Amino acid sequence: LLLAHNRISRLPHQLSACGALKLLDASDNRLQELPGNLARLTALSTLLLARTLLPETDLGGMSPPLSLRTIDLAGNLLESVPRFVLRCTGLTDLQLDWNRLTRLPEAIGTLSALSSLSLAANALRHLPPSLSRTRIGKTLALRVAGNPGVRDPSSVLFDEEASARAFQRDFIPHPPPSVEGGVRE
Repeated sequence: LLLAHNRISRLPHQLSACGALKLLDASDNRLQELPGNLARLTALSTLLLARTLLPETDLGGMSPPLSLRTIDLAGNLLESVPRFVLRCTGLTDLQLDWNRLTRLPEAIGTLSALSSLSLAANALRHLPPSLSRTRIGKTLALRVAGNPGVRDPSSVLFDEEASARAFQRDFIPHPPPSVEGGVRE
C-alpha cells in the first residue's frame, strides 16, 4: 500500500483488516500516530516510515508484526531506537539514517537476522559491543558515515571483501546497463 507524499496525519484504523498486506509505505507524511493494531498485519514484511516526523513516543509501545523484514525510519529525528524495532526478530534491513541517535541499545546485537544496518548522519559516539567484529562486514553491512564518534565505515567493516562490496553498492554510482550492438529501432 503506497501512501507516501499524501499529507496524511493518521493511517486509517481499518488498515488492520488488510491481513495480506506485505508493504506499507507512509513515508513523507506528517503522521501524528500509528494505529496500535499493526500487529494484525501478519503478512507485512516492509514498513516504510521515513521522514514522517512521527513522535518517538508513538513508536515505543507499538506492537510490530512478526513478519517484518525491512523497516525504514530515516529522517524522523529519533533520539533512540524505538523499542518495537528490537522485538522484530526476523528483521534483515533497518534504516535509521538522519535521526538524532546518540547511542544504540546493546539489544541491537540480538537481531541475528539483520544483514543491513544504516545509521548515517546521526550523533553516535560508539557502537555497542553486541555488533561484534565477527558480524560486521561478514553478515552485516553497516553504514555509519556522518557520526562524530564512529570511525570511517572502511575501518568499521573488518572484512575487506565485504567492505569493498558494501562500498561499491552504496557509494559508487552504477552506470546504466549497456545495450550490446547499439540501439535498435
